[in-house]
Amino acid sequence: MNLTISKLSKFFIPIFLILLSSCSTAITTKFEKREATILKGDTTVISWDFDNADSVVVSGVDGYYKGKDSIKVSPIKNTTYYIDAYNFYKEHCKMQWDINVMHYSKTGPIIDTDPRSLTTTDEISNYLTGVTKDTDISQIKIIGTKQPIENNTFTVNFLPLDKYGNFISEINFENDSIQKVAINALNSSSQINIQKVFEKITTNSHEEIINFCICIDNSAAAENNEQIYEQIHKLSVKHRLEDHFLLTAFNHNFDGLNTLNKNSDQIFTPFYSEIKEPSGLNATNKSLGKAINTLNDSFLNRRKVLILITKSNDNSSILYDERDLSIHARKNDIPIYVIAIGSSFPTFNLEYLANSTGAKLYLLEENRQDKISDILYEIIFSQKFHYSIDFLTEVAINQNKLDIELTVKNLEKINTQIDRYSIPLKPNKIYSDYQILSLFEDNNEISPTYFNAFRTLVEVLDKNKNMVIELVGNALDDTLADDKKCDSIGLQRAQLSRRQLVKLGANPAQFRVTSEGSYRPLYPFSQKNWQKKYNNRVEIRWLLPEEKPYEIIAGIVETELKATLEVEKYENHGYQAYYQRIIKNKRPAYRILIWGYETEAQAQEATQTLKQTFKKTFEIK
Repeated sequence: MNLTISKLSKFFIPIFLILLSSCSTAITTKFEKREATILKGDTTVISWDFDNADSVVVSGVDGYYKGKDSIKVSPIKNTTYYIDAYNFYKEHCKMQWDINVMHYSKTGPIIDTDPRSLTTTDEISNYLTGVTKDTDISQIKIIGTKQPIENNTFTVNFLPLDKYGNFISEINFENDSIQKVAINALNSSSQINIQKVFEKITTNSHEEIINFCICIDNSAAAENNEQIYEQIHKLSVKHRLEDHFLLTAFNHNFDGLNTLNKNSDQIFTPFYSEIKEPSGLNATNKSLGKAINTLNDSFLNRRKVLILITKSNDNSSILYDERDLSIHARKNDIPIYVIAIGSSFPTFNLEYLANSTGAKLYLLEENRQDKISDILYEIIFSQKFHYSIDFLTEVAINQNKLDIELTVKNLEKINTQIDRYSIPLKPNKIYSDYQILSLFEDNNEISPTYFNAFRTLVEVLDKNKNMVIELVGNALDDTLADDKKCDSIGLQRAQLSRRQLVKLGANPAQFRVTSEGSYRPLYPFSQKNWQKKYNNRVEIRWLLPEEKPYEIIAGIVETELKATLEVEKYENHGYQAYYQRIIKNKRPAYRILIWGYETEAQAQEATQTLKQTFKKTFEIK
């Protein structure tokens, strides 16, 4: 028996060793090097995630840790933490964390001292420029709000300014017999009861260093961004800034945050030469979400404020909308101020983003970009110096927002200054006409710069096996002769995108492909190269039953009047219909659509009924 076991052991033990050696015992990690920036005295978290590690040691830190773990550190100078992982098989792997520690000057810069020491300006301005004790209020600006968590007490922060843009300090509104403050609800019958009006002044700036992150849209639509960067530089020349400033310029990709370095005079050193040329798509929601995560990793115990400067709306975050970003920002108590430049795009989603996070939307015409530094200064100043009103009001259970009107009356001069603000009470329904997966050049190839979006989409579909999306190809170019050719190219682009997604591991059953051809150009009369690129794209549509994504095409007519009559005809028969402006044979036309179907089967059944009723052909979209 022992002999048999001995013989068998000679056979099995080598096989066992072979099998053991074929198993992966190597320690691996996704990151070999990571970094964070903190202010002196702050704490940050360094984390690691090693596969196949039994123990981990961190240089300069006592103790042993797990393969996936984290610790808090508070270095007082630039420090590199070396993290070494080991296992039973004597394997070894390492990574490092570089922590950059920023120091701030003890000499109080202008913006961070008592505002009553600031100078007064005498040039008429719509934005904050200085400080005065004069009580001649010419402007009232609501610059932020705080919503109640448990009761119905709201806080509204505002700046009283004179006609020169000077902040008026030392007004005791509660005891002032001349200046009277009032708040009215514009969309509610509930009474507003003001509880308190007070001036907030942070006199010791070093107790509250704020981390401002300026996020700049660098998509193709953001032409001539140099002026924005020059305005940021001008801001630090005009006003000495004590707070910590970071910057990111994003398109459909997010490359992380960069610290704005200051020289010995506290002036931002030129940095815009390092920024890439504007290109690609706008992924505001995805990029700002990542910026929030980065700020939280680097600055645990500091206030954080995001400032978005954009010339277009988000068109490529795909998985995130303004509602998602708002929830993420509010959870982390980070307001998002928005400076929207130009009038060629709707801003209601951006207004919701700003107001729902307790911030403000600023609108600027393209030719007024020289005011960006003034707006930035106003935002920065108002985080520490402003007046606040606490008020109590009842809101209905089904009320989505509270529209308020703030007034300040001067009883001597008989004038009234007014500002209005909409406070979202519930997550808003966000509408987006399109989300772009990729733009296309003449060669009909997918640029590698869009591959990250493809990979993300594959990961989401892999986690949601029942989800189906539609890939919609678009094509329009001066060289394309007719609609049929455009339709064919649009379909080829959608098919090419599907092949790329399948190549990355997606299930082909989760895709539908179609083409809009030249019907829906974003820029029908494109003059600029980037506008032509936007007309040649592949969009995605989520075929979610709750969104009722299936529609029925009921025909195309030449005029808007005919389209209106067609819509009314179907409405009179109990259908939900609308018309959509398209381009057909390079001329405007109007497509009639009947909507409201959760599944393709429902749309198919409705199509049969429509054919019998109207004796014509209908097509499911």
